[in-house]
Amino acid sequence: MDHADSWCSVVRAGQIPLKNAPLERQTDQNLNMKRYVAAGDRAYVVGFQDGSQVPAVSLNPDGIGWHIKGQMGGVWAHPIKLLNQFQFFLNGKLLPPATKFVSGEGYVRLELPPTDGLEISETQFAPDGLPVVLVGVQLRNSNPGVASFTLAFQAESELIPAYPWSGTKPTSESLHLPDQVSFDSTLGALQFSQPAQPTYSRGAWYALVSAALDRQDRETGFQSLGATFPPTTSKHNGATGTLSFQVNLKGKSNTTVWFAIAGSNVDKAEASAALTQGLASPHDLLRKKISGRQQVLSRAQIKVPDEDIQAAFDWGKLNLADMQRTVHDMRVRDTMEGTVYPTPLTPSFFPFFPASGLDIRTIPGFSAPMVHTPSFHWLQLGNGRKQRII
Repeated sequence: MDHADSWCSVVRAGQIPLKNAPLERQTDQNLNMKRYVAAGDRAYVVGFQDGSQVPAVSLNPDGIGWHIKGQMGGVWAHPIKLLNQFQFFLNGKLLPPATKFVSGEGYVRLELPPTDGLEISETQFAPDGLPVVLVGVQLRNSNPGVASFTLAFQAESELIPAYPWSGTKPTSESLHLPDQVSFDSTLGALQFSQPAQPTYSRGAWYALVSAALDRQDRETGFQSLGATFPPTTSKHNGATGTLSFQVNLKGKSNTTVWFAIAGSNVDKAEASAALTQGLASPHDLLRKKISGRQQVLSRAQIKVPDEDIQAAFDWGKLNLADMQRTVHDMRVRDTMEGTVYPTPLTPSFFPFFPASGLDIRTIPGFSAPMVHTPSFHWLQLGNGRKQRII
């Protein structure tokens, strides 16, 4: 594939031509104050539209969310959180914030200002059916000569359950043991883990992070420089790991590096399988994701003369699709917000709003707010059951 000749016909990583994605919306205003979510039914990422998952203290000193105070952002694979945040570094320097945010059918795209002669964008999405979030970083060398640079992905873990909360007994903070980080050379991945807690009848938790070059890129030099483990700067019990790569990019050409963040509350094998599948064919998974969201749009159609109202109706359907969760290995009990701990229930279906860092109070198929639902949560895991949350 000759990137120099094909650039005009190649869109940014994950970008869909506007004629094929009429609902694509974009903004360049106050990105550091607006949240976004890129969600699948097994995993999602919540952050700010400038690309950060941890807000500036001056703008939001309490972080994202109040159930687990300040910790509802980042990457989740319910019923656990995987990462508090991730960041990209170019030649050892943190990439600047995005200057444009684009939301499409099942994906988001962040467009960054040119840096060191490179045009950069990120496409983020979570394929349905897999506990993984995929981030495609497209790098375009706008100069005629070869660009040689290092690209690093730094991840800070936060392996905590969605329940208990900050205001329950016990609190979320009191149960968070220090995370452990290492490098799995077989997977080429950072491995974050939280040890088993037999007292609470649950096994170990895992988050894996790795990267792969777009399989269509045959002429780009891409070499792993290994992993490092800088100290964690947050006040929580997470751990930090960095994957670094040497990239040589021909003049007037582009390449896409895909990063995967996978996790599991069941076992490492599930996280490993999701990581491997995600990096094997990210473009195919993205096309499948968009196709699935387009099928959602084809349902319950109405036609109204006002384009804004029409778009709002369609986006409402997409937002409801983002609220679907499939959770494995969970127990449900009515704890009365952390005051009692009866024997777990084993229902075949249980409605619950997904704790995605947003203030969601209604569920598809239910006409009234689910006022009493928040007292039901998964506390301990490990019963081998599968729960569909809608």
